[in-house]
Amino acid sequence: MTDAPVTPRPMILCIEDEPVIRSVIARVLRRAGYAVVEAADGAQGLRAIRASRPDLVLCDVGLPVIDGLRVLDAVRAGEAGDPGLPFVMLSALAEPGDAAEAMRRGADAYVGKPVDLDGLLAVLAERLSRR
Repeated sequence: MTDAPVTPRPMILCIEDEPVIRSVIARVLRRAGYAVVEAADGAQGLRAIRASRPDLVLCDVGLPVIDGLRVLDAVRAGEAGDPGLPFVMLSALAEPGDAAEAMRRGADAYVGKPVDLDGLLAVLAERLSRR
């Protein structure tokens, strides 16, 4: 009898400065079967991208140290590894132009807060399936 190959769990990096929001999202992602790495600001997020090589980044726009759009710019410029890394933006301050700006800069999706967790899981699964 041969053992079936073990498929690694996709790893998601959650960059969110609000500890409660980050904790809730990370818990939901883990329950959904994902491996999760957490970062509290944009600088930590960029270091985590380089160190952990996630399969997808979920990133708040309004972060301390380096904001989410600058993290996205660094990823798309290849400064933090794979420039094609799926990148989903989160924002509580969703203005109509914010989503368009994030998409113009290369975000794969834009999710407003408060986060619909089921909707977020669907967006993440869809983005990961394209990889």
